[in-house]
Amino acid sequence: RPEAYPESFWRNVYGPMQADQKIWKQKSAEYGIRSVVFDHAVMDPAGQKFILNMLNNPEWPLVFLNDRIVIFVKRSKDSQQIVNTYKIDSYNIESRIKEMTNTFDSAYDLSYRNLGDFLYKIGQYQISLIPYQKLVSVQPDNYYGYEKHALALAAGINKNGENTDLILSELNKAISLGANN
Repeated sequence: RPEAYPESFWRNVYGPMQADQKIWKQKSAEYGIRSVVFDHAVMDPAGQKFILNMLNNPEWPLVFLNDRIVIFVKRSKDSQQIVNTYKIDSYNIESRIKEMTNTFDSAYDLSYRNLGDFLYKIGQYQISLIPYQKLVSVQPDNYYGYEKHALALAAGINKNGENTDLILSELNKAISLGANN
């Protein structure tokens, strides 16, 4: 809530906490922060860096993810049951994303887009294919799914020229549906 804090807080405290893991560790202890709720759908580069740092910090496991929000909790005795029950990691993220995309309203493309874009931005190219593919299946005339599906294929699994025909086909489909507008 930006309006709840003075501009100096954002500049002198919040910004440095996002940018520097050492400052995050110090200030999160100082302020007694036990959870982080972050709207990834409006994530700027500083926020992306912060989220990547959090995802690589074993003291702050990811316990919730949807098409708008990520939640991390500070690992402690008090949070252990939450972590054990809800932790999202490399072992369960694919199944969690598949389950999640099955709950989205197929008429509302932003859910698929936001989730796919978040996964893409954090380098989970293979997993980002899930919401993009689902978008293509539920809205076959929506260029975004084709375009982002092709980009995720190219970024993540096209190491040896694999899937080149599929990538080109997806991009051509996106263009024919209006991606260049």
